[in-house]
Amino acid sequence: MLIFLHIPKTAGMSFRKALRDEFAPQSDPTRPPSGPDRCRGLGGGLMNRSHENGVADNHIEIIDARDRMRALQADVRDKLEIVWGHFCFGLHEVINGDCRYITILRDPVERAISHYNMIRYCENQESHDDIIPYFIKNAYELSNLQTRLLSKTVSGMIAHEHVDIAVENLEKWFDVIGAQERYAAFLQAVHAKYGWACANYQLHVAKSKPLFDNGVISQIGDMNVFDQMLYDRVWARGLFC
Repeated sequence: MLIFLHIPKTAGMSFRKALRDEFAPQSDPTRPPSGPDRCRGLGGGLMNRSHENGVADNHIEIIDARDRMRALQADVRDKLEIVWGHFCFGLHEVINGDCRYITILRDPVERAISHYNMIRYCENQESHDDIIPYFIKNAYELSNLQTRLLSKTVSGMIAHEHVDIAVENLEKWFDVIGAQERYAAFLQAVHAKYGWACANYQLHVAKSKPLFDNGVISQIGDMNVFDQMLYDRVWARGLFC
């Protein structure tokens, strides 16, 4: 089985459109699969946020895709060729048979800012006067998330050893590793590897983004230093397609 580990704000939604058209052109993969369905999304969100009176608080819990996979009936699991979603590395541990992964990484500062913009948009917040306090409050999502997901670090702080684990997992388990900045090359690599007709899909880009000054951008970089180490090491080792 192939697993698309969708790190938020890395062009994954654009790629998921290509996957749906490739594997389930006449079905809705968000519904329980039936008949010849070959693909399955294991949750549209990385985290569940608790709400009170319609306002999200700071309590976040990881959605465990392994539990969702275990909950699928055996005949459903056996028909699947690919699954995707926002989850940590490790889904293969509950799947019988051979598994391989694909994923897309992104410049850490650009990814964090894009994720921040999405969260604030979903919260209907137009003010951006509290950017760094907001990053600190929501550090789980906005600080070193790529390293966290790829090293399977569900809780706790991220450190140098988690970068090592993430790189080791990428080298051992991932067939195709894309860079959002080279999305077309990623699609070409996927086409070459699997023969999927996805080479012509366009990258969806948000229409508007708030501009941050250099001081704020520098602080966001400091909060994503381990993701930057990971990103640089993947480039240095030639793992990007």
